[in-house]
Amino acid sequence: MAFIMRLIDKWAAMENDAMDRLVDKYYGPIFRIGLVFPSWKRSALPFTIPWMILNVSVFLWNIALLGITIYKAFLCDNDIDLFSLVTHYFLIIFNTFLSIMILNWDREINSLNHTRIASDVGEYKDGRIYSYKACILMEKEIRKETMRYMCLPLLIILAGGVILILPYGSKLIRGYGMMYTTCGVDLFLPFPLYHPFPTHEGINHYLALLSQVLIVCFLANIIIAGMLNFVQYSQRVKLEYKVLGYSLDTLFARSQKVYFKSYPDKKANFNIRDLDFQRIIGSLLRDSIVHHQSLIDIMDNYHGLITYPIVLAYITGAGAIGLGLTSISRALQKGDIETLLLFLIMMLGEVITILTISLIGESVTEETHALRYKLYNVRWYDMDIPNRRSLLNFQTFITEPLVLTAGKGLVNLTLETFSTILNSAYSFFNLVNVQQS
Repeated sequence: MAFIMRLIDKWAAMENDAMDRLVDKYYGPIFRIGLVFPSWKRSALPFTIPWMILNVSVFLWNIALLGITIYKAFLCDNDIDLFSLVTHYFLIIFNTFLSIMILNWDREINSLNHTRIASDVGEYKDGRIYSYKACILMEKEIRKETMRYMCLPLLIILAGGVILILPYGSKLIRGYGMMYTTCGVDLFLPFPLYHPFPTHEGINHYLALLSQVLIVCFLANIIIAGMLNFVQYSQRVKLEYKVLGYSLDTLFARSQKVYFKSYPDKKANFNIRDLDFQRIIGSLLRDSIVHHQSLIDIMDNYHGLITYPIVLAYITGAGAIGLGLTSISRALQKGDIETLLLFLIMMLGEVITILTISLIGESVTEETHALRYKLYNVRWYDMDIPNRRSLLNFQTFITEPLVLTAGKGLVNLTLETFSTILNSAYSFFNLVNVQQS
């Protein structure tokens, strides 16, 4: 017990006022409820501990039963459609559970990253650059873009609700002839599942139904919180790159402003080669270089945080889409409209998830490309030799654009990866079709 309390106190020490303000501002209660960053402060323990135990218990219970159901559907019942459907659910639930465990294991990195972006990443000697009108407009545009991105996870949750309600409602209305498969998988529940006891009626049925409702609700919480974490953080990095680009665009204008403020008597006879002016240019250029280095450090930590959850999301999506195409093909052959709609909705949610991740990663990469061109357009010919050297070193450092990656750099978060995943899923579909035929 003492060990557990020491561990909880260690986790609680990672929380601070800046982190709490950031969580409340960008995420609200969903960040805690979705267990991406639960609060372990003593005052929050009466909620956090029971909520964590309930989530873990429901996840493990459903993962175990889904694993047994997959075995029975494939080896016992030899039902490919049932196997495909249950495997879908297993992949989503298991990988979501694994991702949330990984995020909590890397809680220190998550806390460090969010603490660093809770305040201005870039600091400039001529004042707070984020308060410039252009940067304020950039921030507003990023917020609008973030809201558009967050509409996609909401569609996923809507699809999850339809997947839960549609089959069960259909069975209640028209009845279901066969309650169980020959190996004991209950077909009357919202998603077919084996239980070690009868679940087609009575209290057992409502307990099994409650378990499935809970797992869908917990999945919704975690998916929204995880996507919100990824979107908000990536968009903040994108904003920082935009601000950094703006600092390079306005390098000479801001330098002149500082110069005229420091040396008002030289305003009438301004000379761009003046040593004091060149010193100010060098000072502000170094601020931009330090800003960029801070972003690189933040992104290195961020890659460590998202590397496994994103890979799991891509693997889940590729496998589930391939299985879904196979089931859709079989449903079309049988004329089974209900199964067809069910798998179409599931695939839509999976494609939207992968597309959102890839689009955001692509947009961050585009900003690093834009930064390289902005640096290239800086008026190097109006700088003295030391400033030119600094500019050249900076240019050399950002020759290769920054790409959001997962899996320790093995997977790039780009639209090209999205296309590759869809092609892989289609290849898997063709392989299964050939084997079946």
